[in-house]
Amino acid sequence: MSKKKVIHVGPIDNPTGGISRFIDQANKNSPEYVTTTNHSRYSAESTIETILYPIINFVKLLNFLTIDYDLVHIHTSQSYSFYLSSLYVIISRKIHKKPIVIHCHGSRFDEFVKNSSGLKEKYIIQILQLADRVLVVSNDTGRAIQSISEQEPAIIRHSVELSNYEPVCSSGSLSVLFLSNLLPRKGIKEFCSVIENINKKHEYNYTVDIAGIGECEGLVECLATKEKNVKYHGFVSESKKHELINNSDIYVLPTKAEAGVPIAIVEAMAGKNALVTSDVSGINEILTESNAIFVNPNSTNQIELAISSLLENEDLVYEMGITNRELIKNKYTSEHLMNNLSKIYSPLLGLSKPSVDS
Repeated sequence: MSKKKVIHVGPIDNPTGGISRFIDQANKNSPEYVTTTNHSRYSAESTIETILYPIINFVKLLNFLTIDYDLVHIHTSQSYSFYLSSLYVIISRKIHKKPIVIHCHGSRFDEFVKNSSGLKEKYIIQILQLADRVLVVSNDTGRAIQSISEQEPAIIRHSVELSNYEPVCSSGSLSVLFLSNLLPRKGIKEFCSVIENINKKHEYNYTVDIAGIGECEGLVECLATKEKNVKYHGFVSESKKHELINNSDIYVLPTKAEAGVPIAIVEAMAGKNALVTSDVSGINEILTESNAIFVNPNSTNQIELAISSLLENEDLVYEMGITNRELIKNKYTSEHLMNNLSKIYSPLLGLSKPSVDS
């Protein structure tokens, strides 16, 4: 049997974005009967690029008209991303007449749907109804879509290649890791404040590694200059990221909003890390108090108490780490992703019709 061609459409040129990371995972873990290719929607990075944004995306749309494929997997998030993605949906359905999978990402996609009304709501419904399958990354987004359409979304979360994560046992001191985009929404400002406070109040034997880029880089650089136990790595390669995760014991991400479980949390769990994070949509669907300490992302006091409690209890850190790695091993490996994608693609390509694991 000749392989079927699946094309992923999304902002692939953003290497740290959740959608881009998922598309990369999907490409590496596609079913054996599928060959994949990517069509990159354009993402603006500067003022000039923002001005050119509509023109460049129009050219990319014209290019998409010439592409041959058997199934299109369109990745989108809220607001402008959805409206741009909708044009690909219309072309795929009305012109190419090929099967369509719409994959809804975005930290506020559920709010985007819930707050829509009138013509905006009708348009969203029409676009969703054009899809053969709708995928989401959290139950909240799934419920929001079900509230306005006849679609029954399937949940497909991030996964990892478990062999990349071989945790190293700590020797004498614990290591705390913050690895994410350095944006206020991710809680980096609160994290920096907490580390400074902990160092003033206590004499814990621990180290802090921070990796990522974003608008708060200056704040992180300042912290690393002031605090001897803090190291800022900037943007890191995949191999360096694996090294940091494998050598850390406690992963902290007091994020204020997420669409689903961030890939960084899944990776940290694979690396046998204890977690300090927030009880927001998506994250609270796979984590409980047995494998994470939940905090109010706006409360530096709660974040400080959570990190301090782990620094004072190495046994708890170890137990949480074991629990987290087992969860990833049992539900969120690359093999699980391949299986779930196969369950989505097969019936649309006329091969079979199995269900999807949540």
